[in-house]
Amino acid sequence: MRKLSLLGVPLAAVLLVGAAGKKSAKPAEEPAAVVIPTGTTIPVRTAQTLDTARNRAGDRFVADLAEPVAVGHAVVLPKGARFSGRITESKPSGRLKGRGVLSIRLESFTFDGKTYRVQTLRQSWLTKSHRNRNLAWIGGGAGGGSLIAGLAAGGPWTLAGAGIGAGAGLTTAVITGRKQVSIPAESIIRFTLQEPVRVEPARRVVSVS
Repeated sequence: MRKLSLLGVPLAAVLLVGAAGKKSAKPAEEPAAVVIPTGTTIPVRTAQTLDTARNRAGDRFVADLAEPVAVGHAVVLPKGARFSGRITESKPSGRLKGRGVLSIRLESFTFDGKTYRVQTLRQSWLTKSHRNRNLAWIGGGAGGGSLIAGLAAGGPWTLAGAGIGAGAGLTTAVITGRKQVSIPAESIIRFTLQEPVRVEPARRVVSVS
């Protein structure tokens, strides 16, 4: 029986070399998971208004990541990633006494089809005392206007805490008739991670320029 050959090389040898080459080829390594460390700032933009007049402890809220979160030179979470949070304390203010207080924290986010739990420090806001009211009028003409409580002077309705972003502005954060804490939709609030979060790699890695 005649042996088949390819350019003078026995066909059996060609097949053996090809098989050996396939066995020696290493599969492509998958990118490793990335850990977002404790202390990382998570800036989010609220999707709805939160206030002490309507919301109570236990109510949930949603927000979108306002800026990408990067570790090293790689973006781990892109802008727009959806976060979910919870109101941990909400106390409305009385008409003559009692302060309004609102506390919130983030609990999870969704990225690349997966949901991750997070632990963040809470952000809290507190109205000032009813005493020594320092009122200011802004806007409006012909006798109109909006009553804002001592924004520039730190009056009764000024929010305590630095978590709310400058984009929302204190004037939009505490417009009031009765002393309540009110955070409008589209406000940027910056949370701080209390524990690290291990994030599985996305299908496409975005580099920070």
